[in-house]
Amino acid sequence: MRWIFFVLTYFCFFPLNSQIKEGYLRFDVEVISLDTAFLSLQTAKLMRDSRMMLFFDENRSRVDFKLGNYSATSMRIDFKKDKGISLIANTEGRFAQKASIKQLMLNSESGKLQQLEGEVMALPEFKKILGYNCQKYILHHQGKNIIYWCTSEIELTNEVKGLINPRLPYIPLEFSVIENNFKFIYKLTDISFNLENKAHIFSIEPPEGYFLLPNQ
Repeated sequence: MRWIFFVLTYFCFFPLNSQIKEGYLRFDVEVISLDTAFLSLQTAKLMRDSRMMLFFDENRSRVDFKLGNYSATSMRIDFKKDKGISLIANTEGRFAQKASIKQLMLNSESGKLQQLEGEVMALPEFKKILGYNCQKYILHHQGKNIIYWCTSEIELTNEVKGLINPRLPYIPLEFSVIENNFKFIYKLTDISFNLENKAHIFSIEPPEGYFLLPNQ
């Protein structure tokens, strides 16, 4: 699914300042078929247990994405070194690609996420997500309404506040995307501002068993 890479690499693409030094966020992803055809319903079932994990410290970031039984991807960025690594494991094998941040961004097609233009509207609707007060925002883009639930109670940098979409005023803790007649609902289920074993988490070397692809 192309949308995975839009979200994945945009999550990776931010440095942090002194407000919050490190942490992680876990989003569970519910997949709903908007088509009642048998194949579509079966595909949605195979995408159960999807999730996204975001790790960050002052100079590095990592995003792991598991798309049900289809694939597992990881994008790891070191901003000081201006390079990173992209990993993917699926039925075809396990592959790794090392490149500069710019190359990783281009290869992942994440520019399409950054081009989600449209008016962001704040609505007078509120709810709590893991104890954080959130407000509903809607972005109208190409005939679709993208819904975000954002909180101002997590003090992050401006880069992180807009990491899903730079037009959002705050970081979203829940949002939904419609792609290819499937609705993907991201919900924050865990959050922490402490990391252990950071050398392993942010390693930009290919793990054992991964085939290193040449740079394009």
